[in-house]
Amino acid sequence: MRYFPEIVKVIDHSRLNDSESYEQCYWTAGGRPLRPGYYIVSWPNEVRQPRYDERASFTGPFRSHAHAWMALDHRLDLIYRKSA
Repeated sequence: MRYFPEIVKVIDHSRLNDSESYEQCYWTAGGRPLRPGYYIVSWPNEVRQPRYDERASFTGPFRSHAHAWMALDHRLDLIYRKSA
């Protein structure tokens, strides 16, 4: 994992608030908008600069930041448990 996954809040069909609360534009593979809510965003290892684009993987939506964080924590726990 080159870049740590982050939690973002999708506002509408093209905008989100990143993990530092900055508003960013996003787009997905296939051009389908995401439903508003909280998402875990991750990138493949070969990505040089993480962007909210078709290479990003959006998992969600979650009802709240806390729900997204619990899901991310669980995912990381599984990854680290496999590597131990």
